[in-house]
Amino acid sequence: MKKSVFFALAALSLAACTKDAATAVSQLTRPTHTVTISAGIDQGSKTAYDEQGKFSWSAGDVIGVVYLDPEENIVTIPFSTTDSGPVADFTGEVPDGYGLPKMATYPFNTPTDGYACNDFAWNEKNFRLWGSIKPDMQDPLSMMPLTGVMDDDGFFIFRSAAGAVKFTVVNMPMETYFTYLETPAESGAYLNGWFALDESGVIKMENASEGYLERYNWNVPTEANKTMDVYFFLPVGTLPAGTKFEICDNSWGAIHSFVFQKDVEVVRNAVTEIAPITIESIVYEKGAEIPLKENMIYASDVCSHDGQGVIGLIDNDPATYWHSNWYYAVQANDPLYGVWFDFTIALPIDSFQFKYQVRDSNANSKPTKIVYGVSEDGVTWKQAGEVANDQMSAAAAGEWVELPAVSLDGSYRFIRLGIADSNDTGNGSLTGNLSFEGGKKCVNMAELKLFLPE
Repeated sequence: MKKSVFFALAALSLAACTKDAATAVSQLTRPTHTVTISAGIDQGSKTAYDEQGKFSWSAGDVIGVVYLDPEENIVTIPFSTTDSGPVADFTGEVPDGYGLPKMATYPFNTPTDGYACNDFAWNEKNFRLWGSIKPDMQDPLSMMPLTGVMDDDGFFIFRSAAGAVKFTVVNMPMETYFTYLETPAESGAYLNGWFALDESGVIKMENASEGYLERYNWNVPTEANKTMDVYFFLPVGTLPAGTKFEICDNSWGAIHSFVFQKDVEVVRNAVTEIAPITIESIVYEKGAEIPLKENMIYASDVCSHDGQGVIGLIDNDPATYWHSNWYYAVQANDPLYGVWFDFTIALPIDSFQFKYQVRDSNANSKPTKIVYGVSEDGVTWKQAGEVANDQMSAAAAGEWVELPAVSLDGSYRFIRLGIADSNDTGNGSLTGNLSFEGGKKCVNMAELKLFLPE
């Protein structure tokens, strides 16, 4: 399945998860009664241990207990415990008229953290291992999904519903937005989907019988060149040769891909480690260019009918270019920066230098005033200088303009280049509306490069 299709399906699935979780809360407006259940762990499932190596619940743990409401709808109700130990009593408020519980899940968390919906019960015989997750990076097994089944005595016996694989990535790229795991379509090895209880009430510990071939992890690096562990919770079974692990940017493009050359076994309630993946580290050298990629650049204005957009600035082709809007109305530009580009770079720098190339077909609408900004978080900006000189105003078509180097008061990863004026013959200021109707200015450039000066 293509990633774009998966995300559409994931959004629908997440919406369903949110709806059901919300239903569970809203149902508590009915008259309720307090219910207490006891729960323990099958000896083969351990997510926390005491000094003797035995499983232990912790005070504050919450499980989701599956009930049927009077209309036969599935409702999952949170039960919590104040106990600690291998067996604990969990208490919840159950609306009057609800049927006997059949199943429970742990951990139970309503999907308020983006895609971090670990698992969710849909009916008394099936539950879903979701397609994406944010596992605890320090203790991933503590978040291993568990499913509990009620025995004839009303006791809930939990056991783990998955295993985990671990990728250690050396020099994780800073532009990483998510990591992605996909099995070959012909393998039939689903990474998330439906799991069922057999007739005796035991969870089938095997690959899902139907589901999706993809799984996502949304943990991201906080600094460049960092060694980072990435975990995926997966159905027990075989990850076949040909399975692909990708590190992706925020435009869903692959930064780095790794393909399994042999089968890997996923073991229930255990972490299987994959050989470390080493990516070339990022180093910025004085006097050298800082390579720009499309996902590193945000443009406040792009003309949809003239030029090639941001990619036209970094393709090393003077015949292609970026152009601001000159016909269709756009939002008012910034009163200080005009039309601007925000750059997110991997390593903080204490100085920078830009140079740009004038469009080769003509020199109309070239920059004549540039204002710089810097930010520590990419949200709050402060001015870091400006330039408007004779070289900018006299530059001919196809000519490169080297701007003066800028020294900063600290080190920053977020740089803004604002174009506050151009030689466009339209009247008015570039800080206003760029629509043709208003007669305002527009601007374009053929290429743009960033350097760390000597």
